[in-house]
Parts: sequence; C-alpha cells; structure tokens
Amino acid sequence: EQGNLEFYEAVDENPLSDPEEQAQRREAERQLQESLESMALERRAVFVMFELEGLPTSAIADILGIPQGTVHSRLHKARLEFTESIARQDTTRKVGGVP
Repeated sequence: EQGNLEFYEAVDENPLSDPEEQAQRREAERQLQESLESMALERRAVFVMFELEGLPTSAIADILGIPQGTVHSRLHKARLEFTESIARQDTTRKVGGVP
C-alpha cells in the first residue's frame, strides 16, 4: 500500500496534473501562438528556427539563402516584436479584468 501512496503523491506533484499549472501553460502557449502569428513571415521564420528549434544563425542563413547579418537583423526585430506582443497581451488581459 505504501508504494501506491507514493505513486499518487508523485502524480500530485506532477505540474501537468495541477489544473492551475495546466491553465497557465495553455495561456502561455496561446500567447506564444498569437505573438508568432502577428509577426511578418520573414521574421517569424528566423525567430522560430533560432529560439524554438535552436539552430545557429549560420545554419538559418544557409537554409533561407540570406546573409548572416540579415538573420541577425531579423532576429533582433522579431525579438522586439515578440516582447511587445507579450506585453500588449498582458496589458489587455489585466485591463479586461482577468488577472
């Protein structure tokens, strides 16, 4: 019986089994998706390849057939857009009355 109790305690400690944690994760995923969709395709591609897929800028330049300096420029602009989009979403959410 002790083994079963440990199993249930482990499930309770799993962040995915916590409804509040699941809601926060879904909200973060929604914000990410909304931010990505608002970006221009050329910046979104660079952002996703670098930030989410972990590709180096040299590989991104090769894949897209653009200079590495252009990758750096697009990545910088995409990061600014992403940060501003998340901030806007947080402000809108707070103004709307949802904490």
